[in-house]
Amino acid sequence: MRLSSALAVALIEETFLRGAMLTAIERESGAKVAVLLTALVYSAGHFFASFHIPPEQVSMWSGIDLLGGTLHLFSHPLDIADAFLCLFAVGVVLGSVRVTTGNIAACMGLHAGWVWVMLVAHEMSQPVRTATLGFLLSGFDGFVGWLVLAWTILLGFGLRRFYASVWALQV
Repeated sequence: MRLSSALAVALIEETFLRGAMLTAIERESGAKVAVLLTALVYSAGHFFASFHIPPEQVSMWSGIDLLGGTLHLFSHPLDIADAFLCLFAVGVVLGSVRVTTGNIAACMGLHAGWVWVMLVAHEMSQPVRTATLGFLLSGFDGFVGWLVLAWTILLGFGLRRFYASVWALQV
């Protein structure tokens, strides 16, 4: 079940972000801008809350209420800075792999693996917020945060180098 969820998320997000959006932005503004903008959209998209207005409370102002409820996490940016930066780094890694390889297949695999590991970790462990190093995990979801950001940056350099060397051999 977790694997199918991870595959679905990767298919949807990568097709839209690194497939359609990155391709269009890259064509108009270049690879670096495309990677950074899609990483920004990818990161920000993870903070849209599920906010619902009960039918009996719908009014002419419901659109404003819905917008405010959806964007409420952005009203305290320091509370989500670690998670936002971590997800931004993941977006940069995925975008760099896409630009390096020229397709989204590797991005889909990496993204699915990332989501699968996160779902399994959520299911099999419980973050201890009071632990000495508890601050390294984000309060947003208990997974992404400063520790995962550091690992993402380290792994990102390795992945970029790996895909650049593999792609050079194939071309």
